[in-house]
Amino acid sequence: VWMGIKFLSSLLQDNEETRRIALAQTIGPEEELLFNRIIANFICVLADADLVQVAEAYLLLLITWMSHFPPAQRLFLMEGSNVQFVCVPR
Repeated sequence: VWMGIKFLSSLLQDNEETRRIALAQTIGPEEELLFNRIIANFICVLADADLVQVAEAYLLLLITWMSHFPPAQRLFLMEGSNVQFVCVPR
């Protein structure tokens, strides 16, 4: 998992076209956006103390994806639970 996350992060770094293509990707029969699935996975791995490196990789990926890319920032902020999760102290 960690290597795949790092690989995707490398592809997205400083490449707006790749970010745009990746933002439109869906997965699963419900056609959930890949971006939303990554956020959900990040939230899930935070609950497991044994997965600190995976959580760090997810965080790096999300930061890379949203950095200087308003479409991803808007998508992140559109989901109220994302904002609530970020604001709640741990």
